[in-house]
Amino acid sequence: MAKNIKKINELIPSDFKYLFDRLFKYTWQYKFLLFFSLFSLVIYSLTNAAFLSIIKKITDHAFSPDSTSKQIKFALMLFSIMIVRALS
Repeated sequence: MAKNIKKINELIPSDFKYLFDRLFKYTWQYKFLLFFSLFSLVIYSLTNAAFLSIIKKITDHAFSPDSTSKQIKFALMLFSIMIVRALS
């Protein structure tokens, strides 16, 4: 059994440059899709942080009796962030 494990480990290259060269040869065919996915991932991450920031502002400021304009503004901001998140 130990001999089989050793043979398997010998077949797997431990050189990261070799592994990444093989990976990028395959993925470079789909470079547009790869960059679009990475861009969408960054947009989604930014909107997630913005969503949490707006929720914090809503819980801190929007529930006071004199803040009807703030409530509408925060609701529109949340709605727009949700649209951007859905598109990304």
